[in-house]
Amino acid sequence: MRSCSARRHLGWPGYESQVRISEALIRSGKRSEDWAEFAGTAEENPKIDRAEFAVLVREYPEGSIALQEEIYASLLQPGAGLAFPEWRDGSHVIDGFEVPKHWHWGAGFDWGYHDPSVFVLCAVGEESHVVVMRERKWTQTDGMQIGSDIADLCIEARVRPDWIASDSSIWGVPAKKGYGNMAEDVSLGIIGRWRQRGMTDPPPVLAAVPKGPESRITRAGLLHRYLRVPVAKDGQALAPRLLFLRSCTYCVSSIPKLPPDPRKPEDVDTTSDDHAYDALTYFLLSRGPIVEAPSVAPAFNENRHPGFEPHEVDGMTPLGDPATVRTRKPWENQQPEDPGPPWRQGERLEPLGW
Repeated sequence: MRSCSARRHLGWPGYESQVRISEALIRSGKRSEDWAEFAGTAEENPKIDRAEFAVLVREYPEGSIALQEEIYASLLQPGAGLAFPEWRDGSHVIDGFEVPKHWHWGAGFDWGYHDPSVFVLCAVGEESHVVVMRERKWTQTDGMQIGSDIADLCIEARVRPDWIASDSSIWGVPAKKGYGNMAEDVSLGIIGRWRQRGMTDPPPVLAAVPKGPESRITRAGLLHRYLRVPVAKDGQALAPRLLFLRSCTYCVSSIPKLPPDPRKPEDVDTTSDDHAYDALTYFLLSRGPIVEAPSVAPAFNENRHPGFEPHEVDGMTPLGDPATVRTRKPWENQQPEDPGPPWRQGERLEPLGW
């Protein structure tokens, strides 16, 4: 039996988990016939006035998680109502990671003044694997100071990102009007601090990520693919492409809680705390496309030349049955004419006529 959700709001945090356990046992047939699962809402209670219930429902956004849980007492599955239900702390958050020497480094940056500016530093490996290693957040900070802090972070981490992917809007109006745009301010801050600390390698550079009518939906779809947890043939969960160090607290706390846009469910709600999400997806979008490895082995030898037919390899079928040897074509039996020794081949050449 499923009770209403009132006790959850009276300070009993174990209520929902106990109901879920009982629900799972009933569905699996591990409870006796005395147990049954059914659900009802306050709307079905004859003691509650329908008009009053309708007024209560109108206080909640239509289709919201709060409406389903608090009014209709629904027990939603983990991740329901979130923009990225694939997120699992146990799969995507790790305590530490030793970056292999052959991996590359990249970064993403989202600009804001009253809203936070966010920088994420990522290690990039094979098969589109990405680990978010460092993060930094600023509020009400000018571009020069942000650039200086980014340079310090990279130097202290002893890495130089190949590029820092950023929203193309920070390039704004070119400096021909007599003042620099935000991208120029951040770049100058990076360059100045890089030289000030005696670095001889070229400093990291900002790279603009183009924006279009559906670019936000593209970024959201890309993050879905990076967060997906693959499953092996034996049913064991494998590591996802995207991991976060637990020390990146802003990313770990904000990205899993992002709600979808109520008008565009494929996108993230832009009124939410999406700044770490923006910085990260700018970087992911600046990388090459994800290439999925084939899940089915080739029907025949994958190392054979593509010009051969599957039934014709070295004159025999894959089974090697002598009775099925391919008959050689007439021109395959012809031998090339002997051209003679190299010092005599010139005698066969015809004069050019001049």
